[in-house]
Amino acid sequence: MLYKNAFWNRVELFDQLAPFLQDKKVIIAGGHWDRLKHHDQLSRFIRSDLLRHYRPRYDIETFNGASDLRSKIDYYLQHEEEHLAIAWHSLWMTW
Repeated sequence: MLYKNAFWNRVELFDQLAPFLQDKKVIIAGGHWDRLKHHDQLSRFIRSDLLRHYRPRYDIETFNGASDLRSKIDYYLQHEEEHLAIAWHSLWMTW
């Protein structure tokens, strides 16, 4: 999953979800994520400029709010073929 730039509403969202995300494989992209109260817990997920190289729903996944994020995490955990397709596309673009 990917989310871009640390607008205050997104900072609040990720601070709220920090405990939930600890055992997930997530990428948080963009700048200003030092605003996070839980930056120490989430810093390993933070990357920059990924949307220049990756396409949403093909190489990466995006979301709109906490409910959408939870829903997509649960969805991809239950739909391994789609999860793996995105993962392989992302790996191919990274390689």
